[in-house]
Amino acid sequence: MKKWKLFFVFGLILLLAASGCSGKTPVTPQKPNAGSTHTTKPETPTAEESEKYMQMDEATAVEMTASAIKTYWHVMTGGKPAEDGAPVQTFLVDGMEYRYLGSDLDTMEKLRAYLGQYFTGKAVDAFIEHARIIVQEGRTAQPNADGGSILQWDKATAELAKESENMKQYEMKVPVGEGKEVQFQPVMVEMKREKGKAWLINTPPHELK
Repeated sequence: MKKWKLFFVFGLILLLAASGCSGKTPVTPQKPNAGSTHTTKPETPTAEESEKYMQMDEATAVEMTASAIKTYWHVMTGGKPAEDGAPVQTFLVDGMEYRYLGSDLDTMEKLRAYLGQYFTGKAVDAFIEHARIIVQEGRTAQPNADGGSILQWDKATAELAKESENMKQYEMKVPVGEGKEVQFQPVMVEMKREKGKAWLINTPPHELK
């Protein structure tokens, strides 16, 4: 009888020990290491365009103005055409027909940034007012009319007329016509810059055409 009791107690002890070994040990969650937080470093925008005209002389003034005139006419002809060939949407404002600008210029932010490659903010503001560019239903629009120029800016010459530390004024002579019929149109072009920044054209684009 005593042996049976001893076997029973011994078996009970083995059973309890086995069940204790098979139990799962609770895992305490680890707190995140504050020093290991991952952050994405923002990309630094390239300054290639803004630094293109850090120096200004007669030849650079002609090159810059010729390029600037191309941006002006891109705006005046409505910007980028629709890729699907869809017709330009038009509407009336006070009896005048307007058209929406292309997708590359369809907000004031895009328009200012595009012209701001070459022109000062003051010159851009003057042009927007002169060209009667408006915002209609969240999109930029302009009077529905096209134009052109016979001035050959890529063949122009420039002579420095006035200068200060952050301003240069050039008298440019822009050819019109060919051969014996060629004439030269005088145009005054003012360049300005803020300290440490590139030169920009301070003459409104519509005064250069």
